[in-house]
Parts: sequence; structure tokens; C-alpha cells
Amino acid sequence: MFRRTDLPDRPEVPARLTEVEAVERRTAIGKGRSTIHTVEHLLAAVAAQEIDDLTVELTGPEPPIIDGSFQPYFEALTKAEPVDVEGSRLSSPCRRRSR
Repeated sequence: MFRRTDLPDRPEVPARLTEVEAVERRTAIGKGRSTIHTVEHLLAAVAAQEIDDLTVELTGPEPPIIDGSFQPYFEALTKAEPVDVEGSRLSSPCRRRSR
């Protein structure tokens, strides 16, 4: 979940495929002024850490680009020491089918 804290109503945008608005040279999710651009590196780091419950608060329309890779986000998430929480998942992880 992304939350735009720079907007008066602090809109929340779920990180779901149904929210994808644009994919030309970037991935943007959300609608209208709450759209969040260039989420792909941050979401890649979240996926690599296997995090499935996270709220990212932003003070603008995109996460910092930093060095253009997912590595700084991956390292920051590692330092944050994610923990397992009780409860059911909103969705199940993707798994490869064996042939």
C-alpha cells in the first residue's frame, strides 16, 4: 500500500496490478493526482524480501530514484528487520507448477 502524505486527503493506492496506470519507461499506479510513478524498483525490493504487508508513505508523486536500482531499497528493508505477523494473507504467493 502506498499513501500520499503530501495530499490533503492522504489517498492510499494499493500495490496491485489492477492499479497500474502506465508502463511506458516506468510503472505508475493509481488514478489522477494520487498517481505514484516509478514504483518498480521499490516493489522489486519488497518482492525480493518476500514482504506482503507494507505501507509506504510518500511526500510526493514517486519514491526517490536513488541510484536507479532496487539495491538501496533492498538494503533499507533488510536494516528495518521485517517480522512475521499473525493473520491471513490477502493473497497467496506465486509458486511454480512442477511439470
